[in-house]
Formats: sequence, structure tokens, C-alpha cells
Amino acid sequence: MRRALASGGPTTANDLATHLWMAVADVEGKLASLEAKGSVFRGHFTTRRSDDVANAHGARANEQWCDRYVLERIHRQTLNRLRSEIEPCGDSEFAAFRLRWQHVGDSSLPPSPDGARLVIEQLRGLAFTPEFWERAILAARIHGYRPEHLDLLCMSGDIVWVAVPREEGTDTGELPSQIAFLPRRYPLVGVRGAGEITDPKESAVYGVLGERGAQYLDQVAERSGLSERDALGVLWRLAAAGMVSNDSFAPLRLFWSDPDAARVVAPGSEHRGFSRHDAALRARLKSSLSGRWSLIESISKDASDGNGTYPAQNGDDNERRHRSRELLDGEKRQRGRGLLDGEKSGLLEGEKAKLLLARNGILSREMLALESVSVSWNEIVFALRRMEYAGTIRRGYFVRSLSGEQYALPEAVERLRAMRALNPGAEPPIALSAADPANPYGVLIPGCGITRDPANLVVIRAGRVILGLAGRALVAPAQLDDGEFGAALDALMGLRPRLVIDTIDGCPALESGRVHVMAARGFHSDGRALVYDGLPGPRPSRVAAADAQRVHPQPRSET
Repeated sequence: MRRALASGGPTTANDLATHLWMAVADVEGKLASLEAKGSVFRGHFTTRRSDDVANAHGARANEQWCDRYVLERIHRQTLNRLRSEIEPCGDSEFAAFRLRWQHVGDSSLPPSPDGARLVIEQLRGLAFTPEFWERAILAARIHGYRPEHLDLLCMSGDIVWVAVPREEGTDTGELPSQIAFLPRRYPLVGVRGAGEITDPKESAVYGVLGERGAQYLDQVAERSGLSERDALGVLWRLAAAGMVSNDSFAPLRLFWSDPDAARVVAPGSEHRGFSRHDAALRARLKSSLSGRWSLIESISKDASDGNGTYPAQNGDDNERRHRSRELLDGEKRQRGRGLLDGEKSGLLEGEKAKLLLARNGILSREMLALESVSVSWNEIVFALRRMEYAGTIRRGYFVRSLSGEQYALPEAVERLRAMRALNPGAEPPIALSAADPANPYGVLIPGCGITRDPANLVVIRAGRVILGLAGRALVAPAQLDDGEFGAALDALMGLRPRLVIDTIDGCPALESGRVHVMAARGFHSDGRALVYDGLPGPRPSRVAAADAQRVHPQPRSET
């Protein structure tokens, strides 16, 4: 029976009994014995459903058996066939896919907190400045985005913003410089603990939050024995260290919109005199803190070894500790059953792989350079291979410019195929920041001539960069007629409400042949550059002269 199974593919007990001239009951008994030894496997491996095999055994007649080594060979050949089905795409097709996968220019996202939630769930864990989140990330993905959408989402309790501290040995600053959004119940690894706090005011505030849970500013100040001014400064220093957070996003918006606001929470500010402007800033900052302050839920770095300590949290401390221990104990149990192979592969690595796949659709080694937290390819590659063997993801050579080992979700493969049928003339131009994680140029594929600076913008149509704004220089890498140039310019104006253009393709903006297209869209002259701010202004002299020539043409001289 073993020779018969090793020389054929999946078969049923009835077919095997007919082939070997044996009784069906004897065959089933021998198959069960071989299965117990691990030599054969049972299941439904093919779509064979013949009516002639239906007999008194019922559904068991369709149950198939296969030798383990034959099944492994079939599995390998199936994976090789699936990997070779996809022809690798070019850079423009991959860029168009990436923009659509990350909803850039997607008109289907609702301009509401639900739309902001979809964007943040896909980009959770990535760290950017608060200004970049609103002016570049959310504005490029949600048509009609308004700041209250993010405020309502934060105050709903679904997500929490967490500051990403700078590297050790550098000045941490008094305010969060970069923040990431995470689900409120998402545990953080390696957050600073209370034992590293040396300032007595910070220790008092941290202890109050750990004992009493989430609290408002006046409650924190009263229970820690500090003035509200001191408590506010301490809370923002702890927030900059990634230890506490607030339910509201509005104060972060105030800090980047008015740089002077940072002065009122600096250490020692209580001993300095304040002007009326400073008093107004402090009042605005206090009024914007409509949410509560709370500690960031964390798991210490050594907790993954089972010997970690859990720092004090808020009122739900016992529940959070229990949930964290369950997560770590579950990982140990999985390792004990032999389901996770290797020192670095485990439950956490599998979750990282799923998150990166949901964010990118197609995942390769190069894409880890876009992550805010250092992630090693070796940490997740084993989890990716297990997911491929389970049939939940695909492996292949999908993008020509990326490294050979690439993994993709099945729906991402189908969407990538659809990019081959794009009609460039029918695709609208899409504007986004050059540092947007959806922009593959300069990191994943060769650059387009515009550096990946947060202040720079690029306009992409059908996966190709057709216009770029580097500082105050407007660059058109592709040949555009006036209509195409105007459409690309409209995309830039929709993303950034104020534009100042000094040069266009290396030529002074006021002397460029494109000046009439820009003047028709509201650009005016400040004497040296073209400015768009939504306000009226003097028309460029070249456009004014052309208008005067049309109204009062010069008489032709007779010869």
C-alpha cells in the first residue's frame, strides 16, 4: 500500500482497494495505521467529486489520501507554478499600484473620522511630524479633509498618538517632534519606565497617572502638588519621551502652527515674565486640552524572555498586565508545540508581517527602509514563508526593480495586474509630498529628480512623475502641453494652499512661457516670484503686457 501511494497522487480508499484487490475495510485500517506513523495524510486535495464513488460510506468516500513526500512535491511544484504566473512589472506600474493601495488621491474615502481611521489603520506605527500628518498624509488621501476629523477620532478612544523619542544621547526636547498613531490597546515594546525618571516633578506626575489612571490637567496638578503651569510643562516633557499621551490632537496642532507656544511649557518658564502674547498662548493651549492624560501601555524589552517587569499603568493596570502576560504566554506555548521555528520567529513577527503586508500590498526587503522602527528582514521572512505555505499570500517576482524575494497579498496581485491596462491620458494627476510613504521614487525605485524632503511635492499621473516642486523651484521632468501643465498645477494647489515659485525649469518664473497658465489660476507677482495664496495681487508684467496688446493692438505700418 505504501508503494502504491508513493507512486501515485491523491486517491480515495475505494480506488486504492480496487487497485490492490483488497477489501475497503482492510484498506481503511492500514491507512489509519500509516497516518498514525506520519507516512500519509488525509484530506480533500483535488476537486474530484465523482458520483460513482458515492456509496454507503457517504461523505467519507470522497476523502483522499496521499503520501507525505508526494504531497510535499505537489506543494512545491504548485508554488513554483504560482510564482511564475506573474510577469514582473515596470516602475511606473508599481508606482501607480502603490498610490492606489495606500488610497492617495482616492475619492472613495469619506471626509469624516471614518476616513481618517482607515488611513491611520493602514499607516499605524509610522512616525511623522504632527504637521506632516495633517498637511501631507491625510490631505493627500481624503478629499475635503478637515482638522476636526482627526480630533474626533482621537477623542473617540479608538487610537492614541505616541511620540517617538529621539535616539539616546541626543536632546529629547520639550515637545513631541514625531508621533505615531496606534490602537489604544496596542502594547509598546521598549518604552521608558518610571525607574529612568530623575526629575522629582516628573516622578510625581508619573506616579499620579500610574495610581489614578487617565486624568484631566487640573486633576493631575492637584494630586501631584504642582501648579497647572508646572504640571503642563512636565506632561509635555513626558509626552516627548513617549511615556504619556493625551486624548486630543488639538494642542499638537497649536505647537506647529505657532512656534512661540513651545516657550510657555519650557523648563523654568514659571520664573520668567510673560507678555500678553504668552498669556494668550497659554490660555489657548489649556483650552485645547479637552482630553485626559494617560500613561502609554508598554511591555518592557526583556518581557519577551519571560523575565520582564511591567511598569505601573493607569486604573486598568491589572487588566493590561494580564493581557500582556497572556500574549507572551501564548507565544511560549506556540514555541513549545513546535509551531514556530527559529529564535526570532514567533507571534510578534507574524503580526509585524501582516501589518507590513496590509500597508504595502507587495513586500520586499527594500520596503523596510520606509519604516520608522528598525525591523530586520530576517525577523519576518520566516513568518512570510509560513504564510505562503499556508496559501494566504503569494511569493514571486512582481516588481522588476525590487529584490528577488517578494511577497504579496492575493488582492494586491490582482490590482497590480490591472495597472497594466492603465490609459495615461485618462488618469488624473495626483499630488503628494515627496516624503510620503506611498511615493516609491528615491527609495524603492530610482529617483525622479526630486529629493524626498517633506517640503517637496511631486505630481504623479499613471505612475510617472510629471511635475515636481523642490523648495521654490518648479520642475517638469516630462514634456507637457499647457493643458497637462495646468492640470498638474491644480493638483499642487489642491494639496498646498500657498505656493511661491521662483523658477520654472531653471528659468525665472516671471520670464517663463508658463506664466500665462499660472496667472489664469490666480498666481500673482511679488516682483521676484509667482505667488498663490488665494488672495488678489498684481498680475505678472508679461501677462499684463500681453493683455494690453490684445485690447489695444499696435497699427501695422505700411511699406
